[in-house]
Amino acid sequence: MLHGELFASLSSALLYFIISHPLVYDMTQKIFGKIFKVVGQSGPTTLGLVLHSIVFSSIAFILMIVGPKEFLDKKEDSDMIEKMDEPEKHEKDE
Repeated sequence: MLHGELFASLSSALLYFIISHPLVYDMTQKIFGKIFKVVGQSGPTTLGLVLHSIVFSSIAFILMIVGPKEFLDKKEDSDMIEKMDEPEKHEKDE
């Protein structure tokens, strides 16, 4: 099982990879290009970086709040594993 810190790191890295991908910037330019310029000739504009930073931080925040509880609570994980390892005790009727 992944611990909370590892889950947060891996999910943030994957989210960053997706949000910062050039194809996503191109798609964002198609959506918001009439309002402001997201991508210039040399790469993302300042407004494009601000927009993608806001999207990244919002999604990262949501992942931290509603993320899978089994990844976030280490004590419950260890208690659950201990219970699974214990053999069930059956009392015999005499």
